[in-house]
Amino acid sequence: MDITLGTYVAQKRLKLKITVREFAKLINKSPQFISDLESDYEMPSTDVLQRIIQALDIESNDSKELYDMIVDIKPIQRVPTNIEYQSQNNKKIIVALRVAKDLDATDEEWSDFIRRLQGNDLEGCE
Repeated sequence: MDITLGTYVAQKRLKLKITVREFAKLINKSPQFISDLESDYEMPSTDVLQRIIQALDIESNDSKELYDMIVDIKPIQRVPTNIEYQSQNNKKIIVALRVAKDLDATDEEWSDFIRRLQGNDLEGCE
């Protein structure tokens, strides 16, 4: 069974013997936010995730996994339903997006990637 972001955060917090209220103060969020996060009902922003990583002293390799775990959080609202469903069933999509962001992929690189996936030109896709 894969671990979720919320479970991971809760385990790290408890291992460090930090209460929910203390943790909320550390990352400048409410205790309710922490409860929702640890129950996988809340998705942290990039800024909040960075504060979580710092507060829990999470190493670099583990922090990349945390970004990948976000796909399992229930209320993803900024992604169309068909894409959300697909990304939840194929985590490589989320990893690919994170890598592209980390490498600051250009429009031309994205176009080339799409062209290779489609096996043809990008008529009407640009």
